[in-house]
Amino acid sequence: MFAEVGRGSAGYPVPTMVLATAPAGIAEMVLTGKVLGLDSTMIAGFQLMRIIIVLNLVPHRAHPVSSSLPIGPMGSSPTPSDDNTFPVC
Repeated sequence: MFAEVGRGSAGYPVPTMVLATAPAGIAEMVLTGKVLGLDSTMIAGFQLMRIIIVLNLVPHRAHPVSSSLPIGPMGSSPTPSDDNTFPVC
């Protein structure tokens, strides 16, 4: 789907856009593009942007999940003891 959008907007062939938008490693996609005679610099650029976007979105999406997980023993939240320190297990 993304390959068809990129082909229409950027004018690149479908195989180039498939490799550019594939969820795989940059090195693998660039080498595959070189072997097939495709534009490897464009493939590397798209892959790099994909990784940057994912790295910027994941921490914001994971924060609400991690803050709702129980952190104490047996699913309870730890409570401070009399001297305002957490008990050592």
